[in-house]
Amino acid sequence: MGKLTYLRVYSGSLRAGETVLNSTRDVSQRVARIFRMHANQAEPSASAYCGYIVAVVGLTETRTGDTLCHLDHPIHLDAIEFPSPVISVSIAPASRGDSERLSEALHCLADEDPTFTVTSDDETREAIVSGMGELHLEIITDRLRCGVNVAATVSPPEVAYRETGTIAVEGSYKHVKQTGGRGQYAHVVLRLEPTNPGTGFEFVNQVTGGRIPAAYIPVVEKGVVTVMRAGPYAGYPVVDMRVIPLDGSYQKWIPATMHFKKPAVSRSLSCS
Repeated sequence: MGKLTYLRVYSGSLRAGETVLNSTRDVSQRVARIFRMHANQAEPSASAYCGYIVAVVGLTETRTGDTLCHLDHPIHLDAIEFPSPVISVSIAPASRGDSERLSEALHCLADEDPTFTVTSDDETREAIVSGMGELHLEIITDRLRCGVNVAATVSPPEVAYRETGTIAVEGSYKHVKQTGGRGQYAHVVLRLEPTNPGTGFEFVNQVTGGRIPAAYIPVVEKGVVTVMRAGPYAGYPVVDMRVIPLDGSYQKWIPATMHFKKPAVSRSLSCS
């Protein structure tokens, strides 16, 4: 029969073949067929009246909580407020061949059930499904196995750790390179300070006297940001740090890019 949409008629009547307006999404769709459901038995019906709860075929753009009305008399009912999911697990196909089918099936289930969500964690590269409890997610995985014949494995999601500093430290770095002809030289002194959780990255330039030209300060910041993508403690991104350039020196033929190595003060950073 195709996709079945269950609905309740609050006012007026609904007839098979009639075109209705989805006022929630501002789209018009044709009701192809109407069924009165008796357990798993579908009884075709030509119409449905006020108070009827029926299943219809043809409303491919309709989702749970949408309002359907007459084209000439639009009305919008208050949407249902669904609770937020409270538990999440990682889900993966049992075989590579089921990857695409699993993705399609999960998104179909999410369309049917607003309390079930599917997200992707870019850092851990996991598909995360969330629901209202363990039983809810068990039913979802059972529907995948029995309904669409897709085997999936679930497990606790991985934690996306971050690193940050514990004390303020100072360090310096020298870039010296000789490739024949004129060489390359740059020297920078930095101070690293931990900030409050959630503050993020701060870059405060305190170089005076032109020891480092203003044009090269953004290059220093870019180098720091590059290093912070993989922390020295366990390789996780470094967050909530303030980096302050204090001093430095250069030669006028220094290139426009600088590549920093991890500072020797890495032992002062800890995982949190």
